[in-house]
Amino acid sequence: MSKIRSIVLRTALLASFILSGCSTTKEGIDAGSPYSQPLDIVKGSPTEDLIALFGEPESIEPFGGAPEHVQIWTYTLTKTHTNLIGVDTIEVPFVDPITGEMRMLLETDLQPQMTIIENKIYVFVADNKVLAWKVVRKKKTDLVD
Repeated sequence: MSKIRSIVLRTALLASFILSGCSTTKEGIDAGSPYSQPLDIVKGSPTEDLIALFGEPESIEPFGGAPEHVQIWTYTLTKTHTNLIGVDTIEVPFVDPITGEMRMLLETDLQPQMTIIENKIYVFVADNKVLAWKVVRKKKTDLVD
């Protein structure tokens, strides 16, 4: 009887661990945040929507050609992330717990790799309306010492 009780108790504990990972929370974007409501920028959107989404532009310059009333608003959005990548294998000493012998194991030598993605956004604006935009993306990846 105690064996059945032990199995039932273990099953109940396992189920509680599994189900505890399935809960949801209300964390995330604050209702007062400007990102709480999706904001789409399309041709003809007012510049107020553009400022609400990206903030003030880094620069505003006149468009070099005709028509003369067109401006180019420039934004730069940068995203950085780091991953561990295997660059080599190294031998690591290991003591076998059963035999007590010293052995060498091959392990992967991991190094951090940083990736920087920069999106330069050029928005063409006329009469406080979005006409068009162009995105220039640069990606740089380096190993970190």
